[in-house]
This record gives sequence, structure tokens and C-alpha cells, in this order.
Amino acid sequence: MAAETGTGFDAGNSGAANAVDRASSRPDFLILGYPWLYAMRLDARGTSEYCSAMRVSDAALCRHFAEAYTPEQHVSAQTPPTFIFHTTTDDAVPVQCSLSFYTALVHANVPVEMHIFGEGRHGVGFGGDNPHLNQWPMLLEGWMRSRGLLTPVHESAAQ
Repeated sequence: MAAETGTGFDAGNSGAANAVDRASSRPDFLILGYPWLYAMRLDARGTSEYCSAMRVSDAALCRHFAEAYTPEQHVSAQTPPTFIFHTTTDDAVPVQCSLSFYTALVHANVPVEMHIFGEGRHGVGFGGDNPHLNQWPMLLEGWMRSRGLLTPVHESAAQ
């Protein structure tokens, strides 16, 4: 859903009477941890993981979902800067999901940083007892600071 928000946002309507309608819904950045980006992608049978899970049997509706809600198909230069982390051994969400989204971001010249760790289960959170994997939050912090999304360390230490 986060990736969809970053690729399917509404730019806002400057002529709208309502202030909310005038505002863009584009997030300033995306942070994606082992994202399930293939949920809507159609398989050889013409269905998707989402349609199967939700028991949607209408092929036209599944095609509509796939066209409208597959984030990598909607990446543009306006997609927000993105940080992605994933693990190669994620048994719930294939790492290829992140790789194809990363590739789409690179082709659209969107600032992106991705970290793929060799091992780790899906839903690993902050890394737990894996000293190698629990480095991703620090990598994220560095990325956010380098983009000006967090106060630089020297400024926050002085306060």
C-alpha cells in the first residue's frame, strides 16, 4: 500500500474550494520493508495473489486491479525518493518484487537506495537477534539524514 501511495497519488486541484482537495496526497518519501509488490500482478491463469486471497473470480475485475494497482507500472519521475530493504530468503514475498520496483525507480530517475540481506525471514522487523540484519534501521537513518529528512547528527547532539 505504501508503494501504491507513492505511485498513485493525487496531485491536488488548485481550483478546489476545499483545502484538502487542493493538497497533493504525494508522500515526501517511501520506506519499504520486504514489500508485497506483486499482489495485483496477473499470473498465467489471469488471476493475482490478491484476487485469489479475496476470492475474486471476475477476470475483468482482476485485470482492472492489476492495471490500476501494480506500483511498478506507475512509477514516474514524480515518485518520491524511496528506501527499500529485503532479504533473499524471504519465503513470503520474493525479493524479485523489490528488484523490479527498484529497477523501475532507477529508470524513472527517482532517488532510491536498496539493501538486500542474504538471510532473514519475512516480518523480521528491526532485525532481532541477527546482528547483520539489524543494521538496516541505521542504514535507513543515514539515508534519511542524507536527504534532509532528519536533523543532521551534529545538530541534534548540540541541542
